[in-house]
Amino acid sequence: DAAAASPFPVKLPVEASWMLGGPLFHIVNEGAVDTINVQTSTGAAIVALAPGYRASFWLARNLADTAYAWVPV
Repeated sequence: DAAAASPFPVKLPVEASWMLGGPLFHIVNEGAVDTINVQTSTGAAIVALAPGYRASFWLARNLADTAYAWVPV
């Protein structure tokens, strides 16, 4: 229930559990809370979605090619 907190945190799952590619998640802030903060499984910030904004999340290799990373589009 996103109405319980604002900003509302949404943690994406551990990257290693998912296949590369996507989009694997599509998150929309329909205005129930001021901000939806999308985070990695460890709590690192990926993107903040204000009301009326949305993002799709793909899984790709990071720029250093050392690990997987969630990429918002």
